[in-house]
Amino acid sequence: MSATTYPPPPGKILAFTNSERVSQVLDNFLSNAAKFTSSGDVVYVSLERIDRTARIDVTDHGIGKPVEKQKDIFSAFHQINPDTTAGNKSSGLGLSIAKQLIDLLGGRVGFQFVDGKGLTFWIELNVMSEPDGGHSG
Repeated sequence: MSATTYPPPPGKILAFTNSERVSQVLDNFLSNAAKFTSSGDVVYVSLERIDRTARIDVTDHGIGKPVEKQKDIFSAFHQINPDTTAGNKSSGLGLSIAKQLIDLLGGRVGFQFVDGKGLTFWIELNVMSEPDGGHSG
């Protein structure tokens, strides 16, 4: 597996948040993507600004998630596909903790599923207003 990061949008995107907790969430998303992505395949990470929101996506090309189990994806002790983690142990707490952390940070978390094509997990955080470029008056 390799990770590819799309180039960030022009200019800085600043969010007033707890960077350690955001890193913890992204580490979880990347760890899950690695578990469900075949050797030699690519995990995509992207960042985009949408109005006053920064959105970070982590996309794998694993087997995805059956529709009937998607409603529980952020529940504690829920495992996406316990039989397909390439022998990795999982507590089923990562996504639940990720959602709780992003909720506490005032952001949003979610996922998008494409049948047989994998999952995209995303977080959205409010961005800070851009300074006026140092111009006064």
